[in-house]
Amino acid sequence: MKPIKIDYKKFIEHYFMVIDREEQVPVPFVLNKVQKKYLEMLQQEYPDQEGIREIILKARQQGFSSFILALFTADFIVRPYSVSICISHRRDSTELLFKKVRFYLESYLQKKAEEEQKIYTEETLKSWLASDNKGMITNSTNDATFYIGTAGAKVGGRGGSARNVHFCVGENTLVLYPDGSSKTIKNVGVGDRIISKNGEITTVTNKWCTGIKPIKQIRLWMGNETIDVSPVHKVMTVSGWKMAQDLTSQDWVEWSYRKSSESQKTIYIKRQKNCIHLSDDVNGLNFPLDRKLGYFIGYYLAEGHISKNLNRISFTCHRDEEYYRQFTDLFSINPIVQIRSDKTGTRKVITYNSKEIAMFVNNLVGRVKEKHVSQEIINDFPKDFILGMYSGWKDGDGSKGIKDTCYITTIREKIARPMRQIGIAYLDKVLSLDFYVDKYRYSVKSQPSYTLREHLNGDNIGKRSLKYKFIDGKCFIRVRSIKDRAPQLTYEIEVSNNSHSYLTPCGLISNSEASFYQDTEMLKAHEMILATAQQVPQGKGMIFIESTANGEGNYYHAEWERASEGKSVYKPRFFGWQEFYSAEWVEEKRKEFPNEKMAGQEYPYTPEEAFITSGSPYFNVLALNKMLDEKAEPTEYGRIAPDGHFC
Repeated sequence: MKPIKIDYKKFIEHYFMVIDREEQVPVPFVLNKVQKKYLEMLQQEYPDQEGIREIILKARQQGFSSFILALFTADFIVRPYSVSICISHRRDSTELLFKKVRFYLESYLQKKAEEEQKIYTEETLKSWLASDNKGMITNSTNDATFYIGTAGAKVGGRGGSARNVHFCVGENTLVLYPDGSSKTIKNVGVGDRIISKNGEITTVTNKWCTGIKPIKQIRLWMGNETIDVSPVHKVMTVSGWKMAQDLTSQDWVEWSYRKSSESQKTIYIKRQKNCIHLSDDVNGLNFPLDRKLGYFIGYYLAEGHISKNLNRISFTCHRDEEYYRQFTDLFSINPIVQIRSDKTGTRKVITYNSKEIAMFVNNLVGRVKEKHVSQEIINDFPKDFILGMYSGWKDGDGSKGIKDTCYITTIREKIARPMRQIGIAYLDKVLSLDFYVDKYRYSVKSQPSYTLREHLNGDNIGKRSLKYKFIDGKCFIRVRSIKDRAPQLTYEIEVSNNSHSYLTPCGLISNSEASFYQDTEMLKAHEMILATAQQVPQGKGMIFIESTANGEGNYYHAEWERASEGKSVYKPRFFGWQEFYSAEWVEEKRKEFPNEKMAGQEYPYTPEEAFITSGSPYFNVLALNKMLDEKAEPTEYGRIAPDGHFC
C-alpha cells in the first residue's frame, strides 16, 4: 500500500476551527507564526512524516498542544487503523484536550457537509464515530482510534500498537512556610525554610520527582482545602503515622503548632531625623510588647495603610466604629481623626503623621500587599501581644454571622494562615479556614480570599467537638473525606528536622520513606512514557513530549538534558517567548506573577532560564540575561554572546 502523506497545513487550515481567545467565537485554524515555523521544521527534518521524535520546551500559550492535537486529528480522519494517544498530567487538562479534538471533528464534518451540500446535525458526528466516550473515540469510516487520558491511566491501541503519542507533563500539594505563605511542592526548593512538627522551622535538604502515581485526595474538617498524596504516603494521626490508603473518616490528623517562648519582651522603635519624636532618647524607644501594642498592630493588618514615603500611617473604618480608641493613648503622639465622605458612604480616617511609627510598623509586618505575620512573632513575642494582635485584626476585618460565629476575611495568605496558628495555640480552638478563588460580591468577581470562622461560644460544644480535639498539648483535626483522584506526577522532599515531617493545609505528612525510594521511584515517569512510546513502531509515527519547565531533578529535565547532548532519540526544540510575544507584552505579563522564578518558568528567554527559575536560582536570571544582551549579537532564535554561547 502506498504510504499516505498529508499536507497538514492545508488540511488543518481548510477544515479545522478554533475558539478565538479574545472574542470567544469560532474562527478558522490558521497556524500562528510559531506553529507554522515548527511545522516547517518537521517537514524538513522528517520529509516522510515518519519517525518523528520530539521533546519541546516552550513558553506558555504558544499553541503547541492545539497544533499537535490537530496533527493527530488529521491522522485520525485520514489514516486507516491509526492509533493516536495524548496523555495529560491532570484530569481537568485531559477533559479540555478531549473537547478540543471533538471541536476539530465537528468543524471538519460541518465543512464536508457544506462541500457536499448536505445538512450537518448533531447526529452527523454520532453516526460518524463507532465509539464515543470520555476517553476514546473510534472513526467508523476507517477504524482509526484516538485516546486521550490522564497520566498513569491504562492506555492501549489496536494490538498494542500506536502511531502517535503526545505527553503533557507537570504538580500541586501546598507546603506551608514560616511567613504564612505556601508553595506547591513542585515549586519548593532545596534550602527553603518550612514548618515541621511542633511548629519548628526546618530546612529542605533534598527534593526529587517520584514519578506518576495514583492519588488520594485528603480533606479535613474546619476548612475546604485538600492535599494530594500517593496511597502509601504517611500522614501523622492520633495513633501515629498512617498510610493515606488506610485513612478513614474516623481518623484524626495532627496539626503542627508552637506556643510562644516569650523570649522577647520589648521592641525597639528607632528615632528618625526631622520628626516629631516618640522619645527624648537620642536613639529611640524600647516599647513593651503588651496587649495594647498588639491590638494596634492587628487593627493595622485589617484597616491600616502606610504611605509610600513611610511618613504616615492611617486607619480607615466606618464612621460609627470606635475600635481605634483602644490605642489612641498608646504613643505620645496623638492621632488626627477625620470624617470623610466618598462614593461608598461616610468613613472615618485615623492618621498618625509619624515616620517613626510608620517605619516601625512597616519593618514589623509590612505594608500594602506585603502585610504579614511572621513565625518569629508567633514563636518569640509574649502571649498578651499575640492575643491583642488577633483581637485587633478580628475587630477590623471580622463580621458577626449566624449562631455566634465571627467571619474574618482577608486576601492575604500571609495573615490568614498565621492567625489560624494563633487560634490553635492561644485560643485552644481551630478556626475554620476556607480558600475561595471564584467569589463574587454584588455580581463582581473579587480577588482570591481566605475566610476564617471563629465560633464565639466555644468550639467544643455539640457536633463541633467531633471535628477537632486537643490531647497532651497537641491538636488533631478529623478527616472529612478521602477520595481517589487521577494519577499525577508526584514529588518528595527531605527536611533537616528529626521528625521528617512538614506541614500542609491538611496537617503533617512525612518523608520517612525518602531514603528507600529515591533511586527507584524517579523512574516511574520514565517507565510510563517509555511503555506508552513503545507502542509506536521504530521509525514510524510521531511522539511529542511537550511542556513548560518544572525545575530540575525530574524525568522531563533529565530527558531534555539527554536530548541536548545527543544521547536521546528525541530532538530538543526550544521556543522562548521571543518566538511569539513582544518584549513589551512579556514585561507586562511578568508583572502578573508573584516572583521572577515563576515568570521565568512560564515565559523563559532561554532553556537555562526556564529550568533555573523553576528551581532555586543562585543568580538573578533576568539580570544575567540583560548583561548578556548588552554584549550579544542577534540571531533567528536568540542572541550569541562574544564567547560564542547561546543566550
